[in-house]
Amino acid sequence: MHPWNEWKERCAVLRCEPETRLALHTFGGQRYRTLAQRCLGTINVSDVALVTLSDADAWHLLELHMTLPDAINGKAYKEWLFARIEGSSDVPFDIVQGGATLLMRSVVREHLRHEYLSAAHISTHQGSPGPGPTRDATEEWLPGTLDTAEAVETEELASLAAKHAATLFKDLPRRQRIALAARTLHIPLSNARLLVVAGCLRSALHGAFREFAEQVLDYVRDHFPRDDRDTQRDLALALFERISHLCTDWAETDHHCRAALFVPRPAHQTLGTTL
Repeated sequence: MHPWNEWKERCAVLRCEPETRLALHTFGGQRYRTLAQRCLGTINVSDVALVTLSDADAWHLLELHMTLPDAINGKAYKEWLFARIEGSSDVPFDIVQGGATLLMRSVVREHLRHEYLSAAHISTHQGSPGPGPTRDATEEWLPGTLDTAEAVETEELASLAAKHAATLFKDLPRRQRIALAARTLHIPLSNARLLVVAGCLRSALHGAFREFAEQVLDYVRDHFPRDDRDTQRDLALALFERISHLCTDWAETDHHCRAALFVPRPAHQTLGTTL
């Protein structure tokens, strides 16, 4: 249970001791390969070796999934992992690893869906249905212009987020800026140095973060009342992410925040190292 407890305390695996990093990386790699094998039927790849990631990269996907919510008010997955222990008679180690495996299943499915073609995909170079030995390739039957509606919508959302982020950021209180910058940098809001800079208890800092998430959603609903809920959600997420990056840039220029948030890593902890 020690690796999981240390990871919970230090927030990110790269902040943990080498033995803990090895244990968690190994867990991530093993679970990823097992679950990827089960999901091969959904993509157009039949060899699991072709979709396998390194242990460190597999764990990174899981950790990222637990760090960045899939919605403004999404579940706090890391807190959920350990909250499951309360009131249960099962072994805590089994409860945490079982929960992490459930989350990894979602991670693997989403990763394969984004990175590989569906099993139902048909190559445009294949012959089109019809009689006769010489048939045109399927691509000959496709329209000449591709539908770019999704790409245009994504670009418009990013543009709107950039435009409105500056307005919201300008009036953003210092405490909320600190909370957003810390979460973007994967620094726990209970960090002692962070609380000194913020000048408050961790409950207040967590409250500032949640309050801003609600403010962003309310802002989008007020300014874009005619858009459907899915569009409002997507715009809120884009706006939330944009403002978070603005807060991180701001924190880097603030002397006190920089000292608390941008702490140099020890020489033996190198980003991207695979154990």
